[in-house]
Amino acid sequence: MQSLRFFRLLILASLITLAGFSASGSALGVQDKGKDKGASSNKGKIEGTKWSSVEATVKGTKIAAGLLKLEFGKDGKLVYVAGAAKFTGTYELGEGDKVTFHLDQALAGRKKHIEQIAIKGNRLTMTDSDGTSLTFEKVTPGKQETDKGKGTSSNKGKIEGTKWNSLETTVKGTKVPAAALKLEFSKDGKLLYQAGPVKFTGTYELGEGETVTFHLDQELAGRKDHEEKIAIRGTRLVMTDSDGTSLTFKKVE
Repeated sequence: MQSLRFFRLLILASLITLAGFSASGSALGVQDKGKDKGASSNKGKIEGTKWSSVEATVKGTKIAAGLLKLEFGKDGKLVYVAGAAKFTGTYELGEGDKVTFHLDQALAGRKKHIEQIAIKGNRLTMTDSDGTSLTFEKVTPGKQETDKGKGTSSNKGKIEGTKWNSLETTVKGTKVPAAALKLEFSKDGKLLYQAGPVKFTGTYELGEGETVTFHLDQELAGRKDHEEKIAIRGTRLVMTDSDGTSLTFKKVE
């Protein structure tokens, strides 16, 4: 079983709805055609800014603080991050609070998404056509980079040159037998992830705290980069996905 792929698809399914990227957005696109007389209420406020979601509960699903991120470049480029998933493209300011996202990758079957965005001070509110909203907090220029530089990896000196086999467990109702998943972290930064007979190779990068990024040579769930939370306690390694789902591995001596 390709556990990472299983986790990611679950996350993206919920985030696509929660972030306002639903099929209902296409109706807004029809309305906006021909509406080009009004000025954008976001002009001069959105360009060159970065935003991080605040903690919220939307339609019964809890959204952790910082799980969603938006970056609007001064050159019109856009970066949208949902957990470990990253979407790039451009943005276009429309009439009033309308902002159109032109993504390089399809999301919910489409690359074009029209959102309503209102900015007041250091708060940005993105509202879907059904009235569902998400609030983001502005990231102060330089603060994010400074904060990242302060933290060190909690896995440094513990993960390099190790091998791990998964323990028997049940995830989302699906049984995962013992040793069905294997992880190998070489001292030279190379990575081997095995799910049953399927092998994925690549490299790994230690981030701040428990963050470990997998850079795979082959795509998994449509992407090569996957960010995980990994905690090592003695002979046990716990890998946790952004929705809180965890898998435990035992060290191979």
